[in-house]
Amino acid sequence: MTFGSGSCGTKKRNLTTDYPLRIVQGVKGSEVRQLRKQLRLTQAQLAERVGVTASSVARWEQGVLGIRESAARLIRLLASQPGNKKNQRKRR
Repeated sequence: MTFGSGSCGTKKRNLTTDYPLRIVQGVKGSEVRQLRKQLRLTQAQLAERVGVTASSVARWEQGVLGIRESAARLIRLLASQPGNKKNQRKRR
């Protein structure tokens, strides 16, 4: 996507190049994996809930792909819901 007509001396700008997506600082693949396991989800199940592909989740966990702020917030929100606490005792 570009904007600016280029006339009147303005330069066309590519939104994805000039305005990169904001990436959440400090969210690492290991944290995504830990939260996913805490939720007892497969990569495909987490991907479905977050609205991305399973390969994106795999690449996040491997540190190959940065995690968008919206996805990181959603994963943290899912993990913070009642019944998803990692220190909660298992029901017998």
